[in-house]
Amino acid sequence: MKVIFISGKYRDIDKEAVDRNIEKAKEASIQLWGLGWASFCPQLNTAHFDGLCDDKVWLQGDLEIVDRLRAGQDAIFALDNWETSEGAKQEIEFAKTKGLTIYYEVMGYPTPSGGILKKHHCKDFFWVKNDLYNERICSKCGVVQEVKPITTNPHSFPHQFARIK
Repeated sequence: MKVIFISGKYRDIDKEAVDRNIEKAKEASIQLWGLGWASFCPQLNTAHFDGLCDDKVWLQGDLEIVDRLRAGQDAIFALDNWETSEGAKQEIEFAKTKGLTIYYEVMGYPTPSGGILKKHHCKDFFWVKNDLYNERICSKCGVVQEVKPITTNPHSFPHQFARIK
């Protein structure tokens, strides 16, 4: 399974803003797990650990995780608030030196096969089966609309490979 590291803002002006940043990262992580990634979310991993160690310790740990990612396999997902975070900027720069693929939230959610899940309004779709998941693709413009992991439960995908209108 390919791993994706969520890079984005954690610290903020008050606890409520920090909570919003954690929730944003959590929502992205859940979406990416659903698309077939093993998502690592550092905002959740050290949520509310403020003051337990020097902030540099948390960033060193995050950079250690990024260092273990495999170029050509694993990736970074930059939340749309990453540029306002000194730590996220360092994670992105380090990932670039390692040759990791970096996906930006503003572009949509990536699939492990390289597709991008975007908000889309066409209504003519078909299913394509891959080794690990099925993709719902727009027949007009090729946008990947939905990705579902393959399961052994035959009732999980009742409309699998059917044309959807």
